[in-house]
Amino acid sequence: MNISLYSYPPLFSSILFLIMGVFVIANNYQSRINQSFFFLSVTTFGWQFSWFLLFGFPKLLPVDLIIKIGYTWITLLPIAYFYFAMCFLNLNEESNVIRVACGVSLVFIILVWVSDFFVNGYSSNTWGYYPKAGFAHPLYLVFLFFLAVRGLFKAIIKLRDADNPFFKNQLKYVVVAFGFYFLAATDFAANYGTKIYPPGFIFISISLFIIAYAIIKHRLMDIEVIIRETAIFAGIFGFSIGLFILAIAAGEQVLQPYIGQSRWIIPVFSLLLVTFAIRPIEKLVYSVVGKYLFRKKFEYQKTLQDAAEGMSKIRDPKKLLSLITHIISAKLKLTGVSVLLYDSKQERYRMKASRGNAKDKFINLSPGNPLISWLSEKKKPLTLEDVQKWTSNALGRSSLGVLKSDLLQIKDRMQDLNAAVCAPCFFRDELLGVLVLGEKKSGDFFSQDDLNLFDALSGEAAIALKNSQLYFEIDKKANELEALYKREHRLFMHASIAFAAAIDARDPYTHGHSERVTNISLAILDYIGPVSEVDENPLFRQRLQVAAVLHDVGKIGVPDNILHKPSKLNPKEEKQMQAHPSVGAEVVSHIKGLRDLIGGIKYHHERYDGKGYPEGLKSDQIPFMARIISVADTYDAMTSSRPYRKGLDSMVAREEIQKNAAAQFDPFMVAAFLKAFEEGKIK
Repeated sequence: MNISLYSYPPLFSSILFLIMGVFVIANNYQSRINQSFFFLSVTTFGWQFSWFLLFGFPKLLPVDLIIKIGYTWITLLPIAYFYFAMCFLNLNEESNVIRVACGVSLVFIILVWVSDFFVNGYSSNTWGYYPKAGFAHPLYLVFLFFLAVRGLFKAIIKLRDADNPFFKNQLKYVVVAFGFYFLAATDFAANYGTKIYPPGFIFISISLFIIAYAIIKHRLMDIEVIIRETAIFAGIFGFSIGLFILAIAAGEQVLQPYIGQSRWIIPVFSLLLVTFAIRPIEKLVYSVVGKYLFRKKFEYQKTLQDAAEGMSKIRDPKKLLSLITHIISAKLKLTGVSVLLYDSKQERYRMKASRGNAKDKFINLSPGNPLISWLSEKKKPLTLEDVQKWTSNALGRSSLGVLKSDLLQIKDRMQDLNAAVCAPCFFRDELLGVLVLGEKKSGDFFSQDDLNLFDALSGEAAIALKNSQLYFEIDKKANELEALYKREHRLFMHASIAFAAAIDARDPYTHGHSERVTNISLAILDYIGPVSEVDENPLFRQRLQVAAVLHDVGKIGVPDNILHKPSKLNPKEEKQMQAHPSVGAEVVSHIKGLRDLIGGIKYHHERYDGKGYPEGLKSDQIPFMARIISVADTYDAMTSSRPYRKGLDSMVAREEIQKNAAAQFDPFMVAAFLKAFEEGKIK
């Protein structure tokens, strides 16, 4: 069985229309526009598939019957196209015209089946059989062009008067689609004896492709881009058909002598050739022109990348919000940008940042507001154009499941915000805020690419805002804890100093000793330089300060007669006095927060050579903190007067400290002491 090569174009075309129609109606079967397009697609499928049968199997099937079936669908095409146009334009006043057109179509269908007034036989052409025009056929052409011109005229009027840029752009698509529809009428030339293969299926394919794209996407790219895309699509489609026909023609010339009756091999081979060749061709075409046609997409990707990088570096929420509004306003050239952010304390979405957008800078919305509810439920950008369209279309409202009163409130709130688009900022399932975007300064409509970018930007902004809020809360808590710690530390130090002063007061000759030892110890620490004991403990300075204040707390257990004795102590009294470091360590061991000070208090009378007390530790066995306090304590003791001796001059005491390095004192601590002394930090 041989199938004519000329039957493949209408076969491909019919399958394409059927797929588009099913896809559109499945996208929203309740929409009247989608329903009308489905009717148009099915009608076109019937026409094209009938012509496939007529061209492909003229000798196997009843030609008269196929022609009648095909022309039944053709008579429905004008009303199907006009009905779709009126649904799209929302022109209910054309219902009477549609009713009359349905009656006229019914008359033509009857003529097709009961007489030869409409179709008067058929002629044989190189591509197959084709119907001849009957007496009533010109009337059908008048009917066709009347509805086509009327639909085009209505669309142009709507285009002229439309003030909604979104709807206005869609009307441009309808006008362009009608232009290709007119070209599809070239098919009827063959009814009057023209021997040219009917090219109308290509033009009507382009027409319906444009409309299907508009319906499925709901928001369109620039008109120039879609025409170029369509041209590429039509070019690839036409090239594949041409390649297929060329392969079969060449195969029949070259292979026919060798394959005999197995002629089916040629179309199968040709189909495989087209299948494997079309994909590389498509890749080549898009790689060559893609960057030019879709330049805006690449620019948007760069905008999104720059915004994400910029937002990820900001930790301050206020600065982040300012950056978000600046980036979006500058990059996308909008009249204004605002951010509504959820305030958990007031339980409302409040305006936190704005760049020339909202009429009322203090506007705020509750979570139950219809606008917030819609964004929370749909989780996608909402345009004012869509809302305006829905408020005037009852079927649109019912398909959305939204009351008109709610849509009117949404419309009012968006107008209050000067919002052309509201994009929700979700972090997981939490609506953190709303990006409020004004119109484009150029006056252009918002394409689907724009909305996709806003959706992605709002997602990046939500992540950045959440991170910023977390960092802000952490910083806030850290600052609160630091302030609390400082306050408690001050209170503790005041209490410790008062306690140490009370102990010092028991010995009038050592009054102020603890405070002076503390100051000298901290001065030594400042000149020690980088050491692991200090660098690995950020609180070391504070702990040294407390240990130095309390280093003599053990004297609370020394009797007054020993503390106040005006002469040198005897061995027994000396032993009691030498017990005070251990007593002090015992005192602080009962206070949980002071246990890390035990080493500094207990061992501040140990010597570097191991001859000190209470345990005779030496060198690095002595805690680091105790080695500092030891130098400070000894220096103050030498410069303080006693009943049995006068205090040494500071320079003499300095020489004594230096002389006893590596014997009584850690040389490292002595070096730091000498630096502090030379700098005037030790009085």
